Amino acid sequence: MNLLTFVGEEQEQIAERASLLHIALLDSNSETNPYLKTIFGAGVDYHPDEKRLVQVLLVDSPEEEGPGKFLNIFDDNDTLYLVRAALGRDLRWLEEIYVCPQPAPDLQLKVGDRISSNKVGTTGAGVSWHNGKLINGFLTAGHVAPNGSYVHRRGIGSSRSQHVGTTRHCGFRTGYPNMPIADVSVVELKQNQPVTPSFRGTSAAKANDAVYIHGPIRQPKAAKVMGFCTFVYVPKINATLGNCYFTTRHATRAGYSGATVSDKKNSSVIGIVVAGTRRFTTYVQSIDYVISSVPQNSKGLHGINIV
Repeated sequence: MNLLTFVGEEQEQIAERASLLHIALLDSNSETNPYLKTIFGAGVDYHPDEKRLVQVLLVDSPEEEGPGKFLNIFDDNDTLYLVRAALGRDLRWLEEIYVCPQPAPDLQLKVGDRISSNKVGTTGAGVSWHNGKLINGFLTAGHVAPNGSYVHRRGIGSSRSQHVGTTRHCGFRTGYPNMPIADVSVVELKQNQPVTPSFRGTSAAKANDAVYIHGPIRQPKAAKVMGFCTFVYVPKINATLGNCYFTTRHATRAGYSGATVSDKKNSSVIGIVVAGTRRFTTYVQSIDYVISSVPQNSKGLHGINIV
């Protein structure tokens, strides 16, 4: 899933302009990218008043109380100055960019949730791959299960946990804000451990699509896709997440990191929960993006598939 797929070929121009901004804002040699301190996300969003997709910048505003505010970039001099500095020039289409002020995102971690290794979060979609034989496992957020960690899972409503597997790949890293990451871990299950939950392949979402979030409770939570960012910077960990959907409301809470997000039919996977902003939105990293990031040949994860 990429920005052009999200907007559709008929809106190729908005995807090209958003991609140009992405390159400009992340083209910094500094380990503390000066633009990301203010502009933590860039992509497209559905403007409810204009009833169309528009190019947006997500701007850190800790005092903002709720979602839904769209400002033309020419009404936000600080952001306009940064964008002009990043691009190195003034472009006519800058007047078509909107600014959405909101607090910067954070990880969705919490002590004592459904899986635990060095961190804690939620079991994601089941996967399988071949390494001389068929191997079963599951996905979760990379910041939940570091490389080589032993993963323990606790059932819903249970106070006991058991060792269920070992992390075989982790894409999570910090300290490189100009290099977006796929925040995913692939956990290999021990023999005879069940692969749950089960879905049928992957799919991509569009603006206003209904989705379901399968977190650490029995009933999936409904949400709606609002937009798509080519990058989302998380300042507390100095890391940038690539290719994320964001929802119309904050549909998750601490402990949802790694949770599967499925389509409205509850049958195929569109992504995994990687971050959120309380009272505003949940960030879901595209499933195609995270699977394509796994170095299958070098780690014995040949032909990894959702099961």
